[in-house]
Amino acid sequence: MDYQFDAAAKDELNKTLVWSSEYSVGVTELDHDHMMVFNAINQFKNGIRLKYEIDFVEQLFTMLLEHADAHFRAEEQHMAKIGYAGLEPHKAEHQAMKRELDNLYAKFQAGGAAAVGDLLAFLNSWWLRHITEDDAKYKT
Repeated sequence: MDYQFDAAAKDELNKTLVWSSEYSVGVTELDHDHMMVFNAINQFKNGIRLKYEIDFVEQLFTMLLEHADAHFRAEEQHMAKIGYAGLEPHKAEHQAMKRELDNLYAKFQAGGAAAVGDLLAFLNSWWLRHITEDDAKYKT
């Protein structure tokens, strides 16, 4: 597949999400989920960087979405279990993320260099911000 990249997309492709203890929320299962999502994002970016066929890149993206959905369910269940007062706004944040990701991915599939950069920037920044700001609020 011959993806078209602008400068922003190239910058985002070169960013690897690396797990650090500073991202820990103190719940082993959820930390593991976050690690799996980081790995799925990195695999998706590698598929684009190495110009894999679009069918395979779509499989990588589907895997990323599946990891994210499973994580959101587990995280929301954990928050309900501990009686976290911010559960509903946190759920809304997850839903907004999924809508934005679907929108950006549709633009990516339609082509266009800017769409690649926008999608990758969103993946890179949303997860880090969400873990360090939103998820940190329920940290044990």
